[in-house]
Parts: sequence; C-alpha cells; structure tokens
Amino acid sequence: MTNRAQPEIALDAPLRLADAVKIAFPMGGMTVSGLRKEIRRNRLTVEVMAGKQFTTLAAIEERRREAMARRRRIRPLMPILMTKNLSLTPLLPGHGGKFWA
Repeated sequence: MTNRAQPEIALDAPLRLADAVKIAFPMGGMTVSGLRKEIRRNRLTVEVMAGKQFTTLAAIEERRREAMARRRRIRPLMPILMTKNLSLTPLLPGHGGKFWA
C-alpha cells in the first residue's frame, strides 16, 4: 500500500490559486474568487506566468498575519465607545444633529 499523504510543499513554491486554496484552507472558507479579490486590492502577492496566476503559501500566511494585526488595531475601539456611553445610531438628516430616538 502506498502512502497517499500530501507531499511536503515549500512555503515559497508557486501554486495555482485553486491549489493554494485547497492547501491553505482545507476546511473551506476561502475561494479562488476571494484570493482574486485580495490580489485586486494589492493585499496578496501574485505571479503571472503564461497568463496564469500563482501565489505562495508564504504570501497567504503574510496576508493572514496582516489581517490579524489589523483586527487587533480595530477591536479595542468598541470597549472605549461602550465606556463613554456614546451612541452609534445615525444622525437624523435635517434635524440639527439630533440622534434617532
């Protein structure tokens, strides 16, 4: 019986987007379309060869680190807003800056 385990893939090996999704997100949650959105937003490094897009597991790992760092910077605002008892409801247009009741 042969070992059908996935071969070790180097972090800097170029992978087609479909393969990168399967390897980096084995339980789902990310699609090729999602990776393409990140590429369009200049958040994920991509190589284009012969009209085909390639990325690396290292590039995906770096993007995930950036997303986690951004989430850590944004998240602390909510407790501050709650402690200052600020309302997050929108202002009524044309009512002199009064909040929704």
